[in-house]
Amino acid sequence: MNIKPSTAIRHDYNGFSKYCHEIDEPVILTRNGEADLVVMSHEAYRRMEARIKLQSKLLVAEKQVTEGAELLDHISQDNMSAAENLLGKLDQQIKGLSSFPNIGAVLSDDEYTLVQSGYRFIVVHPYFGILQNH
Repeated sequence: MNIKPSTAIRHDYNGFSKYCHEIDEPVILTRNGEADLVVMSHEAYRRMEARIKLQSKLLVAEKQVTEGAELLDHISQDNMSAAENLLGKLDQQIKGLSSFPNIGAVLSDDEYTLVQSGYRFIVVHPYFGILQNH
């Protein structure tokens, strides 16, 4: 944990900025000996934002996997051929990733972080999936 007094930024902004970029993690600024602010480089902040978004999406994906298994069980009870058809489409999309590992649209700069991390998106209407290439 990096802790600096608030005077560090007031007396030497350039040096403090360089320090933040070099350590590449948050710095706690204190005022009167108490924690007051957290400062970090813009790049460290963007990576932190991307991690939080990714974690959020992965939590949703985990829930969808669980619900997807339940959905397939439900579909197969009512209509086995519909369940097999859905699984076939999913399998086809997943196999397509081996031929086209960069498949999937990049929606924004923030989403691009997911693609760089090895995550790809597939759509089997009406479902949307997030997969990680290994």
